[in-house]
Amino acid sequence: MPQENPAFSLVPLEEGADPEAVLDAAEASVFDDPFAAAEGEDPPIPFGRSWAFDYDKGRFIRSAGAPAETRGVATLIEYVNAAMRTAAGVHPILPPEFGIESPEDFLGTVDPTEALSDFQDRLRRALIAHDRIEDVRSFEADWDPSLGIITVTNLLIVTDQEDVVPIGPTDVEVEA
Repeated sequence: MPQENPAFSLVPLEEGADPEAVLDAAEASVFDDPFAAAEGEDPPIPFGRSWAFDYDKGRFIRSAGAPAETRGVATLIEYVNAAMRTAAGVHPILPPEFGIESPEDFLGTVDPTEALSDFQDRLRRALIAHDRIEDVRSFEADWDPSLGIITVTNLLIVTDQEDVVPIGPTDVEVEA
């Protein structure tokens, strides 16, 4: 039978550590996953991917002969641009909350203050519907009733991760 050597230990312990407590802690951690996310911390929903669109020309942007793909924040910017130009509930392929309610209401409007205020309120409701958009700030726009165009000169989107994404300048045609 081998003799025990008190100077040698298979599991080195810190000076003064209780071997029973160290063993109990080791047994308790056997099934711990070192790569598991911390309790209660779900990763953010990805922005996904989309296709880059040129709203001035009315067509998709091409790259190497195919539509250019967007990912991350660029996809969020595409979402915002599409939402501010889409009437809510009109396209069956899109969720009913996507887009601005009644954009045709601006037809015949001459008071820029009223039109911009309505547009801002409707745009805010449309964008807050996105799972990752927490706030819409710093809305600045100009309204040209003769052309039926609202030019959004500044718009800040605040994500659920508190990232601030600037949008603009961009023209939004509100007349059909």
